Amino acid sequence: MADKGGKKGKSFNFVHETEDGLVHLEVRKSPPRCWTARFWGREVEGYMRAKSFTTARETLLRCFADMYPQHCCTAHCGPEAHGETHRRP
Repeated sequence: MADKGGKKGKSFNFVHETEDGLVHLEVRKSPPRCWTARFWGREVEGYMRAKSFTTARETLLRCFADMYPQHCCTAHCGPEAHGETHRRP
């Protein structure tokens, strides 16, 4: 899974195709000095905050693995370019 950038440009945007539809994963910087990890899809939604990018990303990936333990990535799974993440309405 992809993460981008240096200290200021770090981000993580990934999408998985699951039996519930697309599930988006995102980590982004949140003031002051914390990171927000989010996931959302048709059937799921949640977020958490962490003090580091690494902790936020690892927690998000573990959460996804717990929700979808049988998931195998397909050609539709992969990184989303920054700014292309589909926001939940």
